[in-house]
Amino acid sequence: MRIDSRRIRLIRILLWIALASVVFSFVGLSVMSAFNYYDVAYAKLSVRANADLVVEASGIGMDGVVLNTTTFWFNVTVNVTNPSHREMRLQYLKYQCWLEDYESEDIYSGPDRYFRSMFVEDQGYAAESGVVGAESRRTFSVSWQLNSQTNRLDFDITQRMLNYALLNSTQHLRWDQVFWNHFFVFQLIIPGVPTEYFGPNSGYLIDLPVVRLYQGVNLDA
Repeated sequence: MRIDSRRIRLIRILLWIALASVVFSFVGLSVMSAFNYYDVAYAKLSVRANADLVVEASGIGMDGVVLNTTTFWFNVTVNVTNPSHREMRLQYLKYQCWLEDYESEDIYSGPDRYFRSMFVEDQGYAAESGVVGAESRRTFSVSWQLNSQTNRLDFDITQRMLNYALLNSTQHLRWDQVFWNHFFVFQLIIPGVPTEYFGPNSGYLIDLPVVRLYQGVNLDA
């Protein structure tokens, strides 16, 4: 059976149209993926987080001694600035504190400074409570306390170190004159970015929407 040349021409045109539609669809998806990737990358690079910390103490002795009834308050204000077009979410905040160990410094009598970790806390945020909108700034507040009831072991270490600095060290420093080293970790996530990937680049792609920011010096590193 002979096929009409006009029909063949029409079939070819339809095939080219179908092929062009597929090509342009892939190009469109690629362009959208490129713009989407740019938005995610810009969000990761541009977001900023910083913590303002005020350490207070109640129940300190008249002479500055840390008593068994003393309570230390760690009041933290976190500011997250998101200049990107993507919504972000604060997932958790981690805080760690080290005290300068004046007792070890007196024992070794050298130029080195010694520190001891005495307090570690973290705060998680649910999906709704941690949202930071696009092109916006949000403030989060959290307060932790350390005393003989909340954490006896950490409190005993803190009490011993601070009272040594005041009563027995060569410098005789009150608790608020001792050097405290503060370190913060902020973890944010960009919602709406797929995280289920498999293959050689899966680790990078899974971590793509995650943002980790740091403030201070990590003395454990």
